[in-house]
Amino acid sequence: MEAGSFPTNLAELDAWRKANGTTVEEARRRFVQFVVLTSVASSTELFARLALKGGNALRFIHGNRRSTLDLDFTAEGDFPDDSDAIRGLLDAALKASLRQHQVKARCQSVKRKPKTPEATLPTYAVKVCFQLPGDRYYQNFDERRGFPEIIDLEISLNDVLCETFEKKLSESSRPLRVCSLEDILAEKLRALLQQLIRNRNRPQDVYDVASRMRERGGEVDVDKVTRFLVVKSKARGIEPRKSSYDDQVRAFAFQNYDAEISSQATTFIPFDEAWAEVLSLVGRLGIPD
Repeated sequence: MEAGSFPTNLAELDAWRKANGTTVEEARRRFVQFVVLTSVASSTELFARLALKGGNALRFIHGNRRSTLDLDFTAEGDFPDDSDAIRGLLDAALKASLRQHQVKARCQSVKRKPKTPEATLPTYAVKVCFQLPGDRYYQNFDERRGFPEIIDLEISLNDVLCETFEKKLSESSRPLRVCSLEDILAEKLRALLQQLIRNRNRPQDVYDVASRMRERGGEVDVDKVTRFLVVKSKARGIEPRKSSYDDQVRAFAFQNYDAEISSQATTFIPFDEAWAEVLSLVGRLGIPD
């Protein structure tokens, strides 16, 4: 974990904010993200079923220079495909963490996307509301329904996890399951190919791959990335080839790159340089030309 990724207790909030040159709101959000993650880690029901992935896994665990708003998880095993059941699991974990962190938090909404039960690869969008000691509604938190300050979670069901490991977020916390760097890189390479299918631009994936390969490329097991990419792509009906990363995929990823990455990353990588890093990694993969 990158040192100082988030404050780990209430007493650290102001010092963390000043050390990181950020706002009070950002310090609060980072602290509550930490509380949510340690709550998941401490829950017997959630620890074995959820693995942290995506941008905040890269930021908090793998040292990436880009921050994101959502905490992204992949669910596996018998994790329920039911909004009420998910709410119950998360609320129980968050309530149990109150004694340690003094943060009151619960699910404000849990929504399945897409809603239709026929969709077999759903994502649950969860909004966790919270109050810290001294906040206006801390004392009557349970009676109030809506709060403007929330933490977003996304939980993907029936996706493919290839490799996870356990990581403690602080000395006093229990370990959290996190996707390995190779697993996340493979998922981002797959997501780039899905841009055309889903009509969604993924500039963040170009940056994340480039950033991690620049700083940690020597540690990356390229054979694992190859195997994981093939497995993850097969699950979505995609056959990845080196030639798949063509000008059309590049053009999709380029849209809004400068604006999005400038607002999220502390170290900017120009798109052409970042795309060259993606192609360099793809060129080393053991997939067909």
